[in-house]
Amino acid sequence: MEGIRNMEKVCNFRMLLRVFIAFIVIATCLAQTAFALDLYNYDELLSKLRKNHLLQDKDIAEIKSSYPNLEILGSLQLQYSTTKDFGADRISDLYLRRVNLTIVGNVSEKASFVFQPEYGRGEPSIKDAYFAYKRPTVEMIAGNHLVPFGADTLKNDIYLPFVERNLASRISPDRLPGASITARMLNSKLLVQAGVWNGNLNSNAEANLINNILADNQVFSASSGTTGSNILVQAVRIGFYSKGRDDFYSQDHEQDGEENFNGGKSFGVGLSYYTSASVNKNLAANGLTGLNGAKAYEGDLSFRLWRFTGEVEYAKRTLDWWQYNFAQTTSVAVGSEQTSSSAQLSCLLIGNLSLSVRQDDFAYDSKGKVLKGTHGQDKDKSMTAGLNYYFKEQHTKIQANYVKKDELMPAGTSASKSSAALVQVTTFF
Repeated sequence: MEGIRNMEKVCNFRMLLRVFIAFIVIATCLAQTAFALDLYNYDELLSKLRKNHLLQDKDIAEIKSSYPNLEILGSLQLQYSTTKDFGADRISDLYLRRVNLTIVGNVSEKASFVFQPEYGRGEPSIKDAYFAYKRPTVEMIAGNHLVPFGADTLKNDIYLPFVERNLASRISPDRLPGASITARMLNSKLLVQAGVWNGNLNSNAEANLINNILADNQVFSASSGTTGSNILVQAVRIGFYSKGRDDFYSQDHEQDGEENFNGGKSFGVGLSYYTSASVNKNLAANGLTGLNGAKAYEGDLSFRLWRFTGEVEYAKRTLDWWQYNFAQTTSVAVGSEQTSSSAQLSCLLIGNLSLSVRQDDFAYDSKGKVLKGTHGQDKDKSMTAGLNYYFKEQHTKIQANYVKKDELMPAGTSASKSSAALVQVTTFF
């Protein structure tokens, strides 16, 4: 069985590699023909022409807005960590956490595509791969892209005030293939995004449900064996931002590294919801355990006040799944409910140095007390404190976090205190 899984991984990697190579070939051809891309410092050239009075600002603006054009963005993260978990020896590690490229092809003022391959500690993957059609107040997206659930999930990695995302993001489906539409109203202060995504996931994430453990907290629809095909996930998010916001997928890396500390006042509120279809099939015939649909809710509040910025997020997910009973050789319907909350506050201390603190918790099953964490815990709690320093001219930031973890175990079971110290360097272009 393990050999089959390994063979599947190899085949998936080869297919991913073929897709990536094919895309690069096509993008290169387009660059040589339609996009006329030259690999030199384009902005520096325009700047020198402007200084020599050969171009005016309006000329530069027209050149940059001409179509078609191709943008290549990217980031690299190097991380050092030292962790101690559940009585084990302290482990220190230095590794390349992630490196990615974001290729944005602006075909016209209305049409564009985004392709983002990424490599990290795991296997190479493709994060974003979608086409977008954008009008002044409406944008339509088709392809692999983020399901709009949760404030922390929707943030770009390079703008996170902490090394790790909050625990509430575990409930988010993250990226899936699908189609969505975003409407911007009130000068982009009110945004509404809704869509349908394919939630047919790899069943490896469900394997430990039979042991009442969620190995991967991001599972949310059934896909055991031949079941779960064409499982659709419907999602919607409504967000209001007093300063306005362009869209949910901004790829702009030229923003100020401390964009949250802009010396002004603003606030935001967001509400998210998703649901997945039920399989409505008892799995007793093949003895499998699998999910039978899910629904989740999320709410978040954020603010900016001079040197301070803060955010509160709450998420809840209800899981409906089949639990196989060996004694009765049948599967019974089981309901579970997961909840998570997060509260964070950041303060600009001086110059480009900021301090951030965050409190998180994640209850694996606050309803039926059936599901457990990977160590048998009922709940994860953590307190994170960190410093962020931005080198704006070098497009680089350094983050140092200390995480104090507290796993809540069942009655009569004690848990060793866990902690982690993380240092991460992120550079982007």
